[in-house]
Amino acid sequence: VIDEYLYYYPSNRKRAIIFERKNTTQFVFTTDKSIQTFISQRTLENVLYLSKATQEKYEKTVDAFEWFKDTLQSIGPADHPVLTNFTVKLLNEPNMKEVIVKALHEADLGIKDISTSNRKLKMEELPAEFPDELKKLLVQEEHLEIKMLHKITNDKKNSLIDAYLDFSEESEGTQRFFSLIGPFIDALSKGMVLVVDELEAKLHSSLNVFLVKLFHNISQNKKNAQLIFTTHNVELMEEDIFRRDQIWFTEKNPDTGSTDLYSLVNFSPRKDKNIKKGYLAGRYGALPFIKEGIIFK
Repeated sequence: VIDEYLYYYPSNRKRAIIFERKNTTQFVFTTDKSIQTFISQRTLENVLYLSKATQEKYEKTVDAFEWFKDTLQSIGPADHPVLTNFTVKLLNEPNMKEVIVKALHEADLGIKDISTSNRKLKMEELPAEFPDELKKLLVQEEHLEIKMLHKITNDKKNSLIDAYLDFSEESEGTQRFFSLIGPFIDALSKGMVLVVDELEAKLHSSLNVFLVKLFHNISQNKKNAQLIFTTHNVELMEEDIFRRDQIWFTEKNPDTGSTDLYSLVNFSPRKDKNIKKGYLAGRYGALPFIKEGIIFK
């Protein structure tokens, strides 16, 4: 850890230091100096002072540490069973199943209901090439089954019938949306900050808009939850979705390999300007310089 700091605003509203850390080992304290100096001397170079001080029960770092632990949540671009399991777990909380099913319905995924169960695998369900010892371990564990209810027409096409599809039979987009909707609903219900890398991964652009607008809708976001995400989906670059100060760009410096982060506000675009069109025309940078694509001689 090279640099780290924590400030607070006491009653006079003037910023005050709890701690500053520079060049890994240089600490500055203006309060509780003896206690904090003792803690800093016990803080390893690869450990956050914020974490160490909280572990040592220093009360002035506890609130900040718990905010990062409990309020800030992040989701990567890759699918992960933990996300899916989180949504399944949320289904068992009061009133949450109704909200999740409604979200799936509003997103036009054709899902009318969800059922989940745990069961143990049978020996004959496992691939024959699996070693016997592995099979014995697998049949001892419970396997989560997720079923999605769809309404489809019967063979005679004169009435609707129920058809359950296993979660693995759903499209990757549906699976991704299901894994996201749990954390999204949780963040909205608790007023959390949710950080998502590559929001558009496996999702239709309209589903991106659907998820984003949940946070902009005051009837849905009653606790001022915040969504921060990265995306390559330029369709989101619309003024009816975002204010200009909410749009930021990243551009890689070809000379140093570092990445610059800057706001659309820096360019002071006119209110009648088409932001998406201007971006694609290169007015705001943050575009790859792609050559003609000739790679074979």
